[in-house]
Amino acid sequence: MTIVFHFITTVDYEVFGCGGGSPKACVVDPTQRALAVCQRFGAPMTIFVDTAEFLAMGRSGDTPAAAAANVVERQLVDATNSGHDLQLHLHPQWIGARLTEKGWQVDLGRYRTADLPPSEMVEIIDDGLSWLGRLRRQGGAVADVTAFRAGGWCIQPSATLVETLVRAGIRIDSSVAPGIWNATQLDWYDFRASPAPRSHWPVNGDVTRPADQGTFMEVPISVGRFAWSKRITGIIRQKTAGPAFPDGCIGTYGSMHSRRERLTSRLSKLLTARWAMLDYCRLNESDLMSVVDQRKVWARSEGVRNVPIVAIGHSKDFTRRAEAALSALLESLAQCGDVRFSTYGSWLSAYETEQ
Repeated sequence: MTIVFHFITTVDYEVFGCGGGSPKACVVDPTQRALAVCQRFGAPMTIFVDTAEFLAMGRSGDTPAAAAANVVERQLVDATNSGHDLQLHLHPQWIGARLTEKGWQVDLGRYRTADLPPSEMVEIIDDGLSWLGRLRRQGGAVADVTAFRAGGWCIQPSATLVETLVRAGIRIDSSVAPGIWNATQLDWYDFRASPAPRSHWPVNGDVTRPADQGTFMEVPISVGRFAWSKRITGIIRQKTAGPAFPDGCIGTYGSMHSRRERLTSRLSKLLTARWAMLDYCRLNESDLMSVVDQRKVWARSEGVRNVPIVAIGHSKDFTRRAEAALSALLESLAQCGDVRFSTYGSWLSAYETEQ
């Protein structure tokens, strides 16, 4: 059986979770560079747009934030018109966000999408789909939004959220990163029970446990397994290899957390350090290709013809180093006869035809 590997390049399109960071320097400019890389290799970029934050910016009146939201809309429409794909991403701390003289005041008590009251969950999803659908139509997209990624990967407990997504017409979740765990109060997720060798599976409630059948699919972020010493060396190298953020992007991940939460987060990351996401903003070309090769080996035992491989990055992490890594990765994959640059929608169509 000939296996086709559908390589899906994704980027989480957002400022920092605490509301900090310039939309231009942390989102628009680095994304434009990422899109240019993808264009060179004919690889559609799947842009997971945090609709909640840009809707909040658009509602901020006659402010620079509202002007930035307009620039964001133009970029997303142009990207769609160029063959790239917009999908739904949510950071619900932007519900009721207020712009003050000190910047955005977000509600970190609403950080986890899965913890929202059902009515808020429905509203934030419907609002996001409405806004994103308008931009997709302006860009000439013919299909509806297909996929979802939870902000901070916080999709657990997933049963209610999955039910809400299904009712909204979403077919795919892509929040899970098998083997990865983070135990902070805000960023809590635990994907250690996920079947790491599998590239996709049906979901009826718990996104980490494959169902026997179903039309809602988990298409996880691809992960690889490394020697612990190699991963620790890689983490240290990445931390010391240059600027952490793109030119002009100023912000921090740590401002949302207490000192105890930061220490707990670091401990949980060390405990699962052998697992690494296929993250072109974090790994070098060699390690990225190692993850791809591992995915190919595992896929041959799945017995399916169309296999998704999902890469992830973040606009606010897309440094010049990440740009070089993504370019080298796509160049290598373009020479692989069994790899097709794809989107969730095109993979799903091929998969369902196969069934």
